[in-house]
Amino acid sequence: MKTITFAAITMMLIAVLGTSCTKTQTEPAEPGTAMVTLHLGINTDETNDTTYNGATMTQWENVPAGTVVKFVVDSENLQESPVSGYAYDKLTYDGTVDASGDVMVELPAIGTAYDVDVKFPDLEVGIKRERYNTVTNNDEVITETEIITKGDEVISVWDGAIIIQEHNY
Repeated sequence: MKTITFAAITMMLIAVLGTSCTKTQTEPAEPGTAMVTLHLGINTDETNDTTYNGATMTQWENVPAGTVVKFVVDSENLQESPVSGYAYDKLTYDGTVDASGDVMVELPAIGTAYDVDVKFPDLEVGIKRERYNTVTNNDEVITETEIITKGDEVISVWDGAIIIQEHNY
């Protein structure tokens, strides 16, 4: 009798374990993408900053080609339900300025808009200026080397977004 009872209990235990609920494992959804294009200008030629009628108006030249702009994404923003207290990574994407002053980068995005930090490098450039020479009594054009800085900016992106903006140093 003890062996039949033991066998019955064992069979019920196997049946319960075999039919117990299992939690379905799901992979997190892959984020989509957002396309960001920034046109970057800098005033390196102050001699052309007047309009046809003599009014002052800044004329922006393109930022030098090859300049690298960094886009920083907090990966917590890519989670539909972020885990409180978890240390999410900061993802950095580099974009290189082309000859037309544009930088294009594809960033991960989800349906909910989130902010991306854009970090601009300091630029050492020659600034063309007009100065009056008191010795010759003439205006002269000179070039002075300067380091130009631009503070960080924030842009919002979401899945499927095509962002086109202009930013000037």
